[in-house]
Amino acid sequence: MTMDTVSPLPSDVAMSTPTKNDSETVTLSSEDTGTASSTPMPAAQPATPSPAPAVPAPADRDGYIEEAASIELRKDRTVYNRIVTITPPKPEPWWSPTPKKKKKQQQQQRETETNSPNPFLSPFKDMIDRFSQHGENVKKEKARTDAEAKEEARKRVERVTGQVSDVAAELCFVHGGCASSSQFDQLLGSLWERINDPETKPSNLAGGRIRCHLYDAVGCGSSAHDPSDWDAYNSDEQMKDLEEIVRSVAGSSTSSTPIYLIGHSYGSSQIIRLLPLLPESISARIEGLILISGALANGPSDVPNDNGPCVFCFPVWFLKLLQPKMNDAFLSNAYHPTTDEGLVLHGRAVCEGNDMGMVKAFYRQWTWATADDAAKVVKVPTVVVVHGAEDRLIVPAAGEHLHDMIPDSEYRVVDDAGHQVMEERPADVAEIIMGVVSKKKK
Repeated sequence: MTMDTVSPLPSDVAMSTPTKNDSETVTLSSEDTGTASSTPMPAAQPATPSPAPAVPAPADRDGYIEEAASIELRKDRTVYNRIVTITPPKPEPWWSPTPKKKKKQQQQQRETETNSPNPFLSPFKDMIDRFSQHGENVKKEKARTDAEAKEEARKRVERVTGQVSDVAAELCFVHGGCASSSQFDQLLGSLWERINDPETKPSNLAGGRIRCHLYDAVGCGSSAHDPSDWDAYNSDEQMKDLEEIVRSVAGSSTSSTPIYLIGHSYGSSQIIRLLPLLPESISARIEGLILISGALANGPSDVPNDNGPCVFCFPVWFLKLLQPKMNDAFLSNAYHPTTDEGLVLHGRAVCEGNDMGMVKAFYRQWTWATADDAAKVVKVPTVVVVHGAEDRLIVPAAGEHLHDMIPDSEYRVVDDAGHQVMEERPADVAEIIMGVVSKKKK
C-alpha cells in the first residue's frame, strides 16, 4: 500500500467503525519475527521481502559505517534499526605546516639552494639539523602518546558505562506512515558528502562522529509483525514504540551529546506528539527538530484527518484487489514529475511490500498532531519545517500552517520537489540539517 496516505481518496466522508476481525490472520514463525538483541545483528526478515535502496548506501566511503541491529520493545515486539556512523576526516596534526607556512618553507629552501652556504656555519650544519629534527620528533611523540592515552580513557569509559563519548550528535529519523527507513538513504549519502567536504563541514564537530538512527516501525519495512495484531498499530502504541526508541538512542551516548529528531510526513506529527512524553533528562538534550513534508490535523490539507480515508472501511480481501491502483495514485502524487525513475521504482517496491491488513489497521487508527500540540513545542532551540514546493500529497500551505503554529520555527521551501523531498533533493535537505546541527548548543 502507500508509504503515507492516498490523497485522491476522500477523507471527509463519514466512516463506519471497523472491527478487528476484518484483518486476515497471518501466522509468523520465530524466523519471520526475528529475535531481539542488544548487539549488531542481521535484519529480521519481513513477511514480504524489503526492497533494496534505489541507490546503494555509500558503505564503501571512508568514515561511513552502517550496522544493522534490532530493538526489543514491550509486548514481544521487535523493530529493525540501522545505525549509520559518519566520521569526519581527521584534522591535520598541530605540527603539520599550514599552506602559508609550507609556502614560506619552500621559498626558504629555494633561497638555500641558490645562495652560497655560510662558510662559518657549514661545519655545524649537520649538528644543527639533527638537533632541530630531534626536537620535532619529541613533540610528535608526545602528541601521539597523549592522543593514545585519551583514546584509551574514552574506551575505558565506554566499557564501564556502555555509552559512547566521542559522538558529536545523535540523529534519529522517523519515517512516514507505512513507509521504510530506506527512504532516507539518499539523504544519508548527502550528509556524508557535506561532512567530508572541508567547505561545508560544521566547525563544531571537532572530529566527533555523527550517528544516524533509522528504524522501521512495527509491521513496516524489515520490522515484520503479525498484520492481524490490530492493537499493535494503534497510534498510542506507536507513540510508546517511538518513546522507547528515542530512550535507546539517548542511552547509547553521554548526557552531553545533543539529539536531533528528523521526521517525514506522519513521522513529523509523531515527533510533535512525542515531546511531552519524554523525561526532562532526554528532552533537555534535544537541540533541534527537522519536520519534512509535515502537517497538522484540521489544517489546509485533507490528509491529516484521524481514522484515515473511508476506503479502509472495506475488508482486507477487497483492499488487496485495490492495492495496485492505490499504489499508482500515491506514487503519482508523492513524487515530482522529474524524479529519477529508480527512486519511483523503489517507492513502488515499498508500497507493494506492505500487507493490507497492517495498512488498514494503521490508517484506521492513526492520530495526527494538532495545533495545540504544536504550540507546546517551545523548549527545543531550533525547529525547521521543510516542504517541497510542488508537494501534491500534503500541500505546501499545510507546511506553512505547521510553521505558523510552532513558536519561533523556521520554514524552508525546496524547489522542484514533491512529497518525497528528502529523496528528490537530498543535498538541499542535508544542507538544512547540517545547518541545524552546526548551531551552538543552548
